[in-house]
Amino acid sequence: MEARQVIEEILSKVFKWHRFPVSLKAEAVILYFKGLSLRTVREFLLHKGYEVSIETIRKWFHAVGRALQAIYTIAVWVYVDETKVKVRDRTYYLWLAVDEKGLPVFMHFSGRRYSWTVKLVLYNTKAKGCTTDKGPWYVSAVKELAMEWLHETFGKRNEVLQEVSLEC
Repeated sequence: MEARQVIEEILSKVFKWHRFPVSLKAEAVILYFKGLSLRTVREFLLHKGYEVSIETIRKWFHAVGRALQAIYTIAVWVYVDETKVKVRDRTYYLWLAVDEKGLPVFMHFSGRRYSWTVKLVLYNTKAKGCTTDKGPWYVSAVKELAMEWLHETFGKRNEVLQEVSLEC
């Protein structure tokens, strides 16, 4: 099944009630996923003529997240990478794990690159193996979880964060 079809199927199941168009909800979730704040997404929807609360947008985001997690928790192999994100002069790390098809399996935002953060990300993917770069924070997490592990400097792993473009 093509990624677009999977996403459309998920959205039709998640957004059963139609006070707002499904495409509008999907757009709000994508904007929030890409790093816009809830207030910014709300302002965007206001400019389109829809008055939506911040809490509603947050609920849409979590509903899509739960649906994706229910479907993609059985990934056999995941590609994990992290990227630095600067927010108001503070450095954070966005961790993203995708499956073989390039679909997101798990995402985590943290203040540091610790092995326990990697363990959290890898544990939540429920995968049997992973491909990462050679960061030292992966070593103990992979050993503790008894996962298969490949190091890759370039290739499929680098495609992970091309999915996420952040403008802060």
